[in-house]
Amino acid sequence: MRRFFTFAVSAVALFLLLATFVGLAGSFFWIFDICNNFRVQFLVASFVGLGLSLILRSRILLGSYAMILVVNLSFIAPLYVAPSDHSEVDASSREVSVVSYNAWLRNDDWESIKSVLEAENPSIIYLTELHPDIETRIKSLQNVFHIFRKKSDAILVRRDAMLNPRLVVNAEVDALPGIVVSMKFEKVELMFLGIHPAAPLSGEATRRRDESFDAVASIVEEADELVIVAGDFNATSWSSPFRRLQKRTGLVNSQRGEGIQATWPSYPGSYFNGLLRIPIDHCLHSPEIMTLNRAVGDAGKSNHNPIRVDLIIPVSR
Repeated sequence: MRRFFTFAVSAVALFLLLATFVGLAGSFFWIFDICNNFRVQFLVASFVGLGLSLILRSRILLGSYAMILVVNLSFIAPLYVAPSDHSEVDASSREVSVVSYNAWLRNDDWESIKSVLEAENPSIIYLTELHPDIETRIKSLQNVFHIFRKKSDAILVRRDAMLNPRLVVNAEVDALPGIVVSMKFEKVELMFLGIHPAAPLSGEATRRRDESFDAVASIVEEADELVIVAGDFNATSWSSPFRRLQKRTGLVNSQRGEGIQATWPSYPGSYFNGLLRIPIDHCLHSPEIMTLNRAVGDAGKSNHNPIRVDLIIPVSR
């Protein structure tokens, strides 16, 4: 029995070692990059493995699980460290709240979606994967929101937020899987990109997702405005294309200082949600903008949890 137990613990250690280090080569092959998305699961498993290694009194296993822990912790720990330059808030700055919610194409529960839209009066809401019935229902909110639509996506900007939104239309923007809205309040111009790239379920789909990230980076690089990018990225912040996007644009991840905040999967009634859940819904923003608060909301009958991010935007740049 002990021999079988040792073999099982050793086999899991080997698998976790391979998955942990294969992820480092994620930029070379799409399946390798999938491993990057499950850093939290690998970290939790390493803690369990360390305990079992102590019981078995195996130095090799203990060293293997310790290595798995350290590597994965190096990816996750920065999310708990707030940017050092965000200690003070300028009194003249303005707070803008953003909600991003993948409502799920199968979800036709209007009341649960409406509760997300109305919760604490967000300034900007990006909705993706809207059920056809929900698309119709949203029109009833036009007295409260400016509504911009594209396929099954929508951006809603609260009218009393006085953001003066307008839809951005050009060939570069139209090619994005999402919507772009330009806004202006006082002397500040702001560009909001709601994006929903393809899920990396195959090599071709991964290529399209990564091309979407490249297109977002090009738009951000050319923008004179402050920028907010939010949506279902179908990638965690540890994935190779996400890190390339951040490096290329200099955008700040609103997760910094707020922790993991996993959002998918949240399938109604599924017992595996907690085991597999990863953070793939994001909000990135220009360095001049500060994340005041970030939280994950109730999923309702969607397979994603919404995120709400409260941002501090400087009135003058």
